[in-house]
Amino acid sequence: MEVQLQPFTTATGRTMNWVAGVATPRQYHLRAGHDRFATMIWPSAQDSLAYAETAAGGWLLTCKHGQVRALASARRATLGRFEFGWDGGIFYLPNGETFHWGYNAALGRSEWVENGPIMRATFDMRPDGPGGQVTLAAGAASISALPLLIAVDRYLMHSLVNKYLTERQPAGVITYAPRQPARAQSSVAV
Repeated sequence: MEVQLQPFTTATGRTMNWVAGVATPRQYHLRAGHDRFATMIWPSAQDSLAYAETAAGGWLLTCKHGQVRALASARRATLGRFEFGWDGGIFYLPNGETFHWGYNAALGRSEWVENGPIMRATFDMRPDGPGGQVTLAAGAASISALPLLIAVDRYLMHSLVNKYLTERQPAGVITYAPRQPARAQSSVAV
């Protein structure tokens, strides 16, 4: 039975959680209660290719030459590109819109901003696979690029947190639980 993906306009005021899928390895669903908002699949553990699907559409995400590209899954046309910078980067859309992304891999947190906060996310390692939460800022659901930003965020954090953990842990089983910040963080710092 195919599950209907919900639009993010119905997620306002709700905390969404990334949970591992049962049917396919390396598949994750973004849920709030019984509602599903997104699905992401990494076909291979050795490849940077991922597939994201939301009610707004589906995309292929890939990283080549230090840039993450979001491609329309049917046409393979570039719908956006992410360029890394200091503690984050910028996502560029073909229409000229830009969105700034910041992250802290050690704390497993990320945030999209542009003229104010758009969304915040956490990422953590669980026995059943990478989990985390997504919280939308007020008014974020009206941003047409929001579904793509959520998919790019998950793609980036999946890659960056795993890289951070493998570089800082001895070989073998990796466990990770985000530390609580010692002091309040500003809305810009992630």
